[in-house]
Amino acid sequence: MLIKRFFSNSLIYAGSVLLFSVGRQIIFFPYLNKLSISLFETISFLVILFDFLMYIFGASLADYYVRKVEQNNKQYSLFKFLFFLSFLSFFSFFIFVYYEINYIIALLLTLYLLFYVLNTLQIKLFFNNLNFIKNYFYVTCRLLPYFLLLIYVKFFDNNSLIFFAVGLLISEIIVFFTF
Repeated sequence: MLIKRFFSNSLIYAGSVLLFSVGRQIIFFPYLNKLSISLFETISFLVILFDFLMYIFGASLADYYVRKVEQNNKQYSLFKFLFFLSFLSFFSFFIFVYYEINYIIALLLTLYLLFYVLNTLQIKLFFNNLNFIKNYFYVTCRLLPYFLLLIYVKFFDNNSLIFFAVGLLISEIIVFFTF
């Protein structure tokens, strides 16, 4: 029974990851490239930078947590320690500034990364119990800023990095308080 549950939940998780990849890589980026090449270049660079910083500040903490806990033993003291360790992601502000990103946008992106890191850690609690369906909610929230940016760029402004940064931050805050 556990093996059947594991495989069905793994398919659920794979579907959510596929949804995010298709939404971002196959729909968002090609369409953004048609709307604004300069914004496409900036956001492509930021996504690569996010992935790099996310691994340093978040994914490694979440992976460590998963390795140290068992299904029924949540080890809340370890979770709490890693939760507070996540605040080291504030150092990403200096990396954004180094790449000449406006201070306000750098602060928004730093807060986004902090909540992203915290959410990555939180979602591991669900994954630890093979509850992968929550990832659909998370993926949907994470995709919203990308698609809202497309609408904003199409109808209002081609240089709207601050709109994107605010959208990313709001989506992660919603997930944080929902989880």
